[in-house]
Amino acid sequence: MSAETIIRGYDPSRDYSDVHYNLNEAGLFDPDRDTATLLQTYASSVLVAETDGTVVGNVYASEGIMPIIFHLAVRESHRGHGIGSLLLRAAEDQLKRQGHPDAELFVDVTGKNYEALIRFYADRGYRNGDTYKSMWRILP
Repeated sequence: MSAETIIRGYDPSRDYSDVHYNLNEAGLFDPDRDTATLLQTYASSVLVAETDGTVVGNVYASEGIMPIIFHLAVRESHRGHGIGSLLLRAAEDQLKRQGHPDAELFVDVTGKNYEALIRFYADRGYRNGDTYKSMWRILP
């Protein structure tokens, strides 16, 4: 891929439709948790990869007691060019700057690319954890 890819912060005024597309294509879009309103609220936790004016990838890096990296998605047409690695490194760097020495990953075990994602993360030093089962709900 000859076009330059830049990693930058999410801009709610222009990036939502591309992020929605990326998540949907990857089978990660959750209509309850990936709304434009929520992404605007947590915009500082979202990083995007932009190529030729289009957001072709995104990742969420949420800080808290347990920093979490999740929803790493790269458009199928742009996979295999290092964009996922760039996004993951940017998310790690962001969390490190915030003072976190480590991060947890969430991988959708029902996703269509589950096995490939596990290999992707393992190749970058992540270990499989069996300690927690994730549960969630929308707060009333």
